Amino acid sequence: MDVVTFNRRTMVTPYLALVSVLASTFVYHDAWLLFGLLAVYLGWIGTAPNLNLADGCIAQISLLIGVLIGFAFVPRLLLFGGIVWVTWFVGSLELALRTSQWPRGT
Repeated sequence: MDVVTFNRRTMVTPYLALVSVLASTFVYHDAWLLFGLLAVYLGWIGTAPNLNLADGCIAQISLLIGVLIGFAFVPRLLLFGGIVWVTWFVGSLELALRTSQWPRGT
């Protein structure tokens, strides 16, 4: 079995997510959106090329909390959980493509 190494620092996804969060903060003039910077970081640290849920448990839990509490009380938590999950998912797909771990047909 081959050991695949990957470097999270070479990823493009977190930078695109950071730019989109900062742009939406300036467009909507809402300082609460700056918590999206933390959300991008939390999604970035859990990325893995195999979409491993052990690495991505922070993203899954934040999405679950955001959905459960966000609809009922604070809609900003829904946005926070969504940013974490999307950064984790897209970042993991990017790492899978970079490390050639993308599932291939037999």
